[in-house]
Amino acid sequence: MQTEPQIVFHGLDSSEAIRKLVLEELAKLERHYDRLVTARVAIEKDSDHGPKGVAHHVKIELEVPGPNIVVKSKGDDPAMWDDLPRLIRETFASALRELEEFKRKRSDRERGRSH
Repeated sequence: MQTEPQIVFHGLDSSEAIRKLVLEELAKLERHYDRLVTARVAIEKDSDHGPKGVAHHVKIELEVPGPNIVVKSKGDDPAMWDDLPRLIRETFASALRELEEFKRKRSDRERGRSH
């Protein structure tokens, strides 16, 4: 990445283990697309779910040449609420799929121009 990624925590304390997991997942994205400019990852705790428990939400914004790619976790699965590492990995898996689609479309456009 050209610029250091930003990792922010809202409603919960910063965690070195979570920060490390996010950086590992970002490194995987970089291996798939080396033109990432930067990334912003927001991890939020929403404790307003009463007896259901605590929900976490993850938002990943990838800055790439062209429109940014934004992926948000699916916060509607109570089974994921207490498993923040799993939620982060699944959200990054979605980001990877979006990045692969972006890369494919970009490649198609570039091939179209070269013919």
